[in-house]
Amino acid sequence: MATTRLSVEFLLTKRCGKRLTFVGLDGATRDGTNADLADPIAAGLRSLGLPVADITNPTSAELSAVADAQVDQLLDVAELRCLKSILGNIDEVDEQAGTDRKDFGKFAVALQAVIEALETRCRDMYGVGIAAPTVGVIGLNFAESGDPADWPVLS
Repeated sequence: MATTRLSVEFLLTKRCGKRLTFVGLDGATRDGTNADLADPIAAGLRSLGLPVADITNPTSAELSAVADAQVDQLLDVAELRCLKSILGNIDEVDEQAGTDRKDFGKFAVALQAVIEALETRCRDMYGVGIAAPTVGVIGLNFAESGDPADWPVLS
């Protein structure tokens, strides 16, 4: 199965299209040219350790390097980055005129809950967001010298 920019955009607009549109971003274009999905797609590629020549325009050639077993991680990380972009573009506030009330603030609260759940999934499933373990040595500048038979015995 070949992963293409068109197929990734199609799935991301299925997952996030209404939310993208709500905040004034492009949640409909699925032809491989959606500029609002470039950053999320590039983030997904980078999470796999794959290079992206231009983060503002990841190509189908770059996406073709994604192995079948990595597609879910690519999509989940791209969706997570997309949701964070949506959160950053929310400019609606709660409104009330007489008895009419629009609670747009609830959208942001609900979106934050979705983001937290997806962050947990990406961390648990793929290790995204977890620092790589490192190996080191602790030097205490202490050394025993002499015959071990002369060392004190601790009991």
